[in-house]
Amino acid sequence: MAASSYPEIDVQRPAGTSIVDGGTDDVGTHAVGPVNVVYTIDNTAGTGQLDISAVTAINMLNCSGFSVVNTLPMNIAAAATSVLQVSFNVDVAGPFSFDMAIINTDLDETPYDIQLRGIGLDPTSVELSSFTAEAGQDGILTYWTTETEPNNAGFNIYRSTEENGDYSKINVNLIPALGDATSGASYSYVDKPDQAGDYYYKLEAVSLIGATSFHGPVFVGVTSVDLKKYTVPDNYTLSQNYPNPFNPETSIEFGLPKAGYVEITIYSITS
Repeated sequence: MAASSYPEIDVQRPAGTSIVDGGTDDVGTHAVGPVNVVYTIDNTAGTGQLDISAVTAINMLNCSGFSVVNTLPMNIAAAATSVLQVSFNVDVAGPFSFDMAIINTDLDETPYDIQLRGIGLDPTSVELSSFTAEAGQDGILTYWTTETEPNNAGFNIYRSTEENGDYSKINVNLIPALGDATSGASYSYVDKPDQAGDYYYKLEAVSLIGATSFHGPVFVGVTSVDLKKYTVPDNYTLSQNYPNPFNPETSIEFGLPKAGYVEITIYSITS
């Protein structure tokens, strides 16, 4: 059969973006570990069936364990597309690459060669020196200190009322990383739950490629007295001093619905 009667293979990633035969496919940044890459084999311009009989990899640099997820051979009908998925392991941080050959029935392009390359990152492994939570004047203060933060983008704080319950993220925006692979930093976040009770907090570290890892939980109990410290009252309030009588000191609690100056005058019934 003449070569011109065979369908032309078109390899795409992402779908609709062709990779020329002999070209380079930059798969971007991946954490050290398993990687899956999905290609579209487009035979929509072909007039006959396209058969992918084998996919091989050679010259693997800083990666290993190449395999084809699909069952081979792949038989792609004329005017159709199919998906080719390959997997491999990134072994070390830094550049990785290999030459991949897609062996097919297209006599014009046998095999179809692609140089696949990318950058490997160490998994996020934030090293904490402390992570605590306590009730304070302004709310529940969570604070943490890191020793190192390789490939870290930032942090999220999660809260639950049960140690092994469902945790919900309480910060709106990612708390950006201040440390790096060789140095750490100190962080804090203030939470203001509206009810007294037991609270558990977890710290989530988010890597530059979106991988996550959790630390904690840490526990803090919130009392009604704690709530009063940071809850803005609806009205002006003045509570009875306690203890009364007293010696040598007493406490007087008052509340303001908005910030302002106050003057408290104290009278003694003995004078």
